[in-house]
Formats: sequence, structure tokens, C-alpha cells
Amino acid sequence: MYMDVDVRSELRTDVMKALAEPRRWRIVELDDTLDRVKIDTVSLPIALGLLLMMYPVLAKVRYSRLGEVTADRRMLGRSLVLNWLIGPALMFALVWLMLPDLPEYRTGLIIVGLARCIAMVLIWNDLARGNREAATFLVAVNSLFQILAYSLLGYFYLELLPSGWAGAKRPWTCRSGRSPSRCSSSSASRCSPGT
Repeated sequence: MYMDVDVRSELRTDVMKALAEPRRWRIVELDDTLDRVKIDTVSLPIALGLLLMMYPVLAKVRYSRLGEVTADRRMLGRSLVLNWLIGPALMFALVWLMLPDLPEYRTGLIIVGLARCIAMVLIWNDLARGNREAATFLVAVNSLFQILAYSLLGYFYLELLPSGWAGAKRPWTCRSGRSPSRCSSSSASRCSPGT
């Protein structure tokens, strides 16, 4: 009980200090600071964080055993089918089922759903004490496949399938049917979400 009272009084004190000196306690500038630390479009703090997150897991992999893992064609086939056929199709169906009237959210979820997670798969596999060699191989193959297939699947699930399947319009189109980038300045006022 006394601990609860102490914690509450400490929180009140910190809140009062933050209100008295808002400039000292603000973290808003952190976003701007991190945004300035880039090489081209790559955020160095994020790249460093990913490296620090994946390095310990990848250091435990016995790379001499990768030959055994690559020989298992069934595992590779299942991974590709689950990640690039069933996963995107299921995601597409669920997004259309749950968000039929929110095209912007639907588009965002489709884009995120097509991106295979890479770094966290290694971490989860390590936490579950899974086969590190198999996870490393599958992550590498899926990373390469993502480079090759992401734009094609995006085009299929965002352009071809919605317009042919439900007659749905893209989230940002002109009433003339052209994309907003192709609208003339005089017709830019006719561009609106989902119209």
C-alpha cells in the first residue's frame, strides 16, 4: 500500500515538473533529430537497430549445416506457398471483408500485408528454440522473393483484382478515372478520395 502511494506521489511530482518546464521534458524533437541522420532515404538509427537485433541470432547459426536445410525442397515450397500465395490472398479477403467502405485503410493494410517480416522472424524463431539454419535460409529466400515479387503482387492486389473483382475504384483517383498525378491543374479539384 505504501508503495502505491509513493509511486503516485512520484508521478504527480514528475507531471508537475513537466508542466513547469515543458521544453526540458519534450521528446518531440527526437523525431526530427532521428530524421536528420540518414543516408539517402535509409534511416541510420533504424538500420543500426535492425543490425543489432539480428546479429546475435545470426551469429548462432551454423552455416556449415545450411546445405542440409537447402536440400529440403518441401519446406521451401511450403514457405513460398504460404508466404506468397495463401498469405496475401487471405489478407486481401480479410481486408475487403472487414473494411469494405474504407479504401485508404484497405490499401495500407494490403501494402503492409504483402511485406514479409524478416528480422522478427529470426527473433521469434530463436525465442521458440526453432531450427536456426532453416529460419535463416527461409528468411533469405523470402527476402529475395520479396524484392522480386512485391511490386507485382502489389499491382495485382491493388489494381487488377479490385477493379476486376468488385468494380472497386482505387482510393485516390480522379472522377475522370485517371490517377491524381495525371490530372491537369484545372481538374485537380475533381480529385478526391475514392471518387
